[in-house]
Amino acid sequence: MFIGTITKIYPFSAPATVERGWAVRAHVDRVVSGTLSVDTFTFTVHSPTQSGLEVGGTYTIKAKWIGNGYVVDELQWMKTTRRRTRPAKKR
Repeated sequence: MFIGTITKIYPFSAPATVERGWAVRAHVDRVVSGTLSVDTFTFTVHSPTQSGLEVGGTYTIKAKWIGNGYVVDELQWMKTTRRRTRPAKKR
């Protein structure tokens, strides 16, 4: 897990079977847990907007090592965003 600042979000060409068509590049500001020996970290998402990511934003990024690379849950930021929702209508 690390804290990173998003430096670039860009579409990339992927096979039609891949649902994550956007790449997100982050500068690694600080490693919180584990080891990460790179200055930048790139991962993919289906939709940066739905994930709540913006260039210039700083986020805690949880990445799980799976033996040949990292997997990032693209919905992890949706669970913690401070977006307000409308209260349910009373019936």
